[in-house]
Amino acid sequence: MPHLAPWASDARRSRGRRIDEPGLAAEQGYRIDRERIVHCTAFRRLVYKTQVFINHEGDLFRTRLTHSLEVAQLARSMARELQLNEDLVEAIALAHDLGHTPFGHAGQDALHDCMRAHGGFEHNLQSLRVVDVLEQCHARFDGLNLSFEAREGILKHCSCVHAERLERDEPGGVLWLRPLVSGAREGRGRLARLDLPDDEPVILVVPDQSLQWQPLAVRAVGVVMVGGGVLSHLGLQLLQARTPTLYGLTPAEAPALEGAWLLLDADSGRLEILSDGGAGAEAERRGAS
Repeated sequence: MPHLAPWASDARRSRGRRIDEPGLAAEQGYRIDRERIVHCTAFRRLVYKTQVFINHEGDLFRTRLTHSLEVAQLARSMARELQLNEDLVEAIALAHDLGHTPFGHAGQDALHDCMRAHGGFEHNLQSLRVVDVLEQCHARFDGLNLSFEAREGILKHCSCVHAERLERDEPGGVLWLRPLVSGAREGRGRLARLDLPDDEPVILVVPDQSLQWQPLAVRAVGVVMVGGGVLSHLGLQLLQARTPTLYGLTPAEAPALEGAWLLLDADSGRLEILSDGGAGAEAERRGAS
């Protein structure tokens, strides 16, 4: 590994990913971010997104793909001179325009006007949405599951209010639960097993996305999945059954939910542990924005 300056980001001290991936080598974390970005669908689509049209230089449109590659090359050269983490810098540079509109900033301004009543449009915020949600390439989770530092770098390219939101929503570095199927339910938290009680509402905590849990999941009023995502087999069944579901729980956090009375609010991505009788919040679990 090249020598890093004291102010550089070290992948071994990363603030983590939304979904834990134990098989990833810590020192290769930012390199994996870069490779996931290069191979994702949104990056390949940049070849069709026009940036500017320079008539006096020829009749060719300049695209976001060529722009992103040039930005990445410049960024990597600068990072090498400043002794920054080159893999992280290149990953951020390659991803910074994934959510951009065609026709440069004129296209963004036009879409912003169309969406003004709904909060407007900012391409850098859309870039984060692409890597966090829209890319569908893994059975366990939505998005690319990039490191916190890569995602933060993408947001730093936008307005301050959105850049500050990431730190506010994820002060520990990673977002915990995310909604899969909307709805709100209360019930007793039970780890998935074959002897679930029939005399009370159950919020099922499943350890993986195996279809063996489907018969139990359809009996539950809500489901919390360890890992998970839209593309998992169980996730697709829960979508079809419209069972309120959150996913993204880590294996270490699952045992604490056994026997507790829970409020699962998949509309806002929150899971609360209530008192035994369900009256009054005892402790609020971390939630998604």
